[in-house]
Amino acid sequence: MVDLSVIVPIYNLESFLEECLNSLVKQNSKYSYEVICINDGSTDRSGEILQSYANKYPKIVRVFNKENEGVSAARNFGISNSLGKYLTFVDGDDWVSEQMVDLSLDLLQSNNYDIAISDTIHVFNDNKIVVEEKIKHFVFNTENHACGKVFKKSLIDKYNLEFPRGIKIGEDLSFTFSYLLICNNYTKIKDPYYYYRRNRSGSVMSNRKQSKYKDIYKACNNLIEFAKKNHKYTLYKEEIEYIFIKNIIVRTLPKTIKNELPYYKKIKLNIKEQATFIEQFFPNWKNNRYFREDVEGYFVEKLGVNYIKNLNGIITGNLFYIFFIAFDRLFKK
Repeated sequence: MVDLSVIVPIYNLESFLEECLNSLVKQNSKYSYEVICINDGSTDRSGEILQSYANKYPKIVRVFNKENEGVSAARNFGISNSLGKYLTFVDGDDWVSEQMVDLSLDLLQSNNYDIAISDTIHVFNDNKIVVEEKIKHFVFNTENHACGKVFKKSLIDKYNLEFPRGIKIGEDLSFTFSYLLICNNYTKIKDPYYYYRRNRSGSVMSNRKQSKYKDIYKACNNLIEFAKKNHKYTLYKEEIEYIFIKNIIVRTLPKTIKNELPYYKKIKLNIKEQATFIEQFFPNWKNNRYFREDVEGYFVEKLGVNYIKNLNGIITGNLFYIFFIAFDRLFKK
């Protein structure tokens, strides 16, 4: 067993892969770690680059080649082949600081935490912005992404936790929040270590017009199924409801509007569909205490001080709220 497994799925990333791998093999760490690279059927030079790193760093880099099945399948393959006590995920077009391993493991092992969560550095060409993880009062405020988080392998194995296949938007949500339902404690890493490359041409997240943003429904369904299967649904019902509000309503709004512009009726219909999806599970979701208290300021940031009124106006199809409030507060973020 090693202390940490770093799982890296790769599909046609030859232009970015060396920066990612260099950051991983040059960790200044007292801990043992492995870098598991899953070549997910790449047709460019990614496979060749991976093999060169495996040859140069045989004690760190392990390469697996498989047919293309998508990022969820690649990550699941990496989990099943990992040897670490802890594991984390790095996308092949991103990179990490040289202190990533020590920052994570020093903290995790100090009090036997189940998860460590880091702020992330979003990179827009030459511009870097630190995106804060606002989890001081409420861990379910964490960002959906699995990257920038370090998990305990034994918990993942115990609950047979996997990334859901067949969806392109929301696979991280399903995995991350399912894990939070089963862990006992968490901690925040003081210094951000994860560099997230934004707006890369050809990436899933950079091409919203083509993305299947309604896959978020499937991801949320997976979360509920996991919670019920593992007897966590009753205990965490209000937390799951809160996750639905954030992701089905607020985070999906810009995609809904952008995908259906300039057809107001279609926009209104899709927003109603989002609310209806939540209401089949949580008919009284507007009374959710985490939503109404907004202790970390998420909804105020996204929709303004009068966020409850504004969101209600959007859901009821009020033209003013859809095109002015939503545009001003969501599209400019």
